[in-house]
Amino acid sequence: MLDTTRIPDGFHALTAVAYEGTSVRTQTGVSRNVWIQNTALAATFTAAAGRDECHPRYAPAIRCDPDATNISRIELFGTGGSMGVASNQPSAVFTIPSATLGLGLHPFYAIVTDTAGNRYQTQTDWIRLGPSLKLSISGPPLTLSWPAIPGERYDVLATTNLLSPFQTVASLVASTPHPVVNSNPAQTGELLSRELDSPRPALKLNISGPPLTLSWPAIPGQRYDVLATVNPSASFQTVTSLVASNAVIQWPISATAAAASFYRVSLSP
Repeated sequence: MLDTTRIPDGFHALTAVAYEGTSVRTQTGVSRNVWIQNTALAATFTAAAGRDECHPRYAPAIRCDPDATNISRIELFGTGGSMGVASNQPSAVFTIPSATLGLGLHPFYAIVTDTAGNRYQTQTDWIRLGPSLKLSISGPPLTLSWPAIPGERYDVLATTNLLSPFQTVASLVASTPHPVVNSNPAQTGELLSRELDSPRPALKLNISGPPLTLSWPAIPGQRYDVLATVNPSASFQTVTSLVASNAVIQWPISATAAAASFYRVSLSP
């Protein structure tokens, strides 16, 4: 008989192993996931980012929320043992030390202890740390490429506005280490893989002069809209549209646009 009062409430994996006695090769085992509840204490345990696959440099976070306020200790466990402790607080968000874990699938769970000494072990959450993906655009025709794992499925997402949600435009399984996708120049592309959420590219604007000149790194052949406003709380208006002929665009700010104080550049449809 198992005395469940000697172990934390919550989720556990129990394994029974039988031995025949003549050789270790005759051993056989069976495992069961069980839930124990001897006290009222409970807690939820989720990936704070809302996803279970990510890249190590994003320092993924996990959140633990007990259902009581008299919590004395919340401890995070993962590959290798304890990974963090929060004391005397009703909930906790832990940043996973992903740089020390390495790539692959890792289990995480928390043990919550209240001021009465009751303990609760959360369900195990698995997070996969994947390799970095570097996107490249070449052409014409415009082509998106990235290093890949043969046999792995990748989703390509795109939008015409960086402030709008990205939509899946293609899903493909890599047959080589370097898959490519023809890209519509009217769209800004972003790659999401099962391993990594790749960040959207940013445009760094520079103003120099006199005469006042706005410049930014660009993709040759890509069209860019320049928007301006005198008040950042107001709407930005398009003042010009340019096609890049080299890797840097330099645009002299006209007398009309010079009245504005704030500028924005976006990829044009």
